[in-house]
Amino acid sequence: MARLHFRIVAFAVLFGLVFSGNAYCVSDRFERKIDECADVLDEIMMMPEQGIPDDLLTKAEAIGIFPTTVSGAFIFGGRFGTGVVVARDPKTRKWGAPAFYTIGGASFGFQIGGQATDIVLVITSRKGLNGLLKDSFTMGGDAAVAAGPVGRKGEVSTDLLMQASILSYSRSKGLFAGIALQGAVVSQDKEENKALYGPGITAYSLFSGKVPPTKEAGKLIKTLELYAP
Repeated sequence: MARLHFRIVAFAVLFGLVFSGNAYCVSDRFERKIDECADVLDEIMMMPEQGIPDDLLTKAEAIGIFPTTVSGAFIFGGRFGTGVVVARDPKTRKWGAPAFYTIGGASFGFQIGGQATDIVLVITSRKGLNGLLKDSFTMGGDAAVAAGPVGRKGEVSTDLLMQASILSYSRSKGLFAGIALQGAVVSQDKEENKALYGPGITAYSLFSGKVPPTKEAGKLIKTLELYAP
């Protein structure tokens, strides 16, 4: 009986260690992914002549960051990446919990080669943000998208904000510039959102402020508060 009791206790301890180890690995994986998004934004904003205008970030309803989006082509071209979209709480204007998304698109042209590109989306209106609540969202189709202005002290015209719900940027080989992403498809990564937040948590829950940011998002939230208070 004593030996059986010892085996049960030993098994319980071993199970606990394995479970906690797996949970730690999952948490660490998400933290690395979200931290990478924070690093991309920080590196971009550290270049005053090439950064996103401060005024634009202050007014933004949400920001999407897709690090190392891979593009490549041989006659036919394509683009795919994963990242997060972070929205402000509609009442407090505080930055909320990040939602995981994918971005993809196709192009056609005489192009050979490939490169890794960081993509940043500045969502300027609730209309643009509401479009992201769909399972998939086509930029330029579901909402107007335009190349964003560059330069932290640059001015953002009222006409541009009225014409486009999303302003888009790309950074490749150290060059940061506005880029039009007409036809790019942004989709909710429901499996990743479920893995981090649990079942039943949707992009709507995250964007409406109903779910507080987890510890994995700490660095990203601080970065957003620094550049987009």
